[in-house]
Amino acid sequence: MRAFIAIDLPDTVKKSLADVIRHLMAATSNGRWVSPSQMHLTLAFLGDISRSVGIDVKGAMERVCASTV
Repeated sequence: MRAFIAIDLPDTVKKSLADVIRHLMAATSNGRWVSPSQMHLTLAFLGDISRSVGIDVKGAMERVCASTV
């Protein structure tokens, strides 16, 4: 599976980005645009990993997140 580590963006940021994308779409026919609901900030792209590695990564991320709260 292709995997990445990302954080969700606040709705206010997604709305602002959607406004920018609308202006860009009007200015050019180039590009592939994503829906605001799909917008996120990728911190690390892991590439193709096995399901077992994905489970390990998920566990590690849960431990890191729990220790920062």
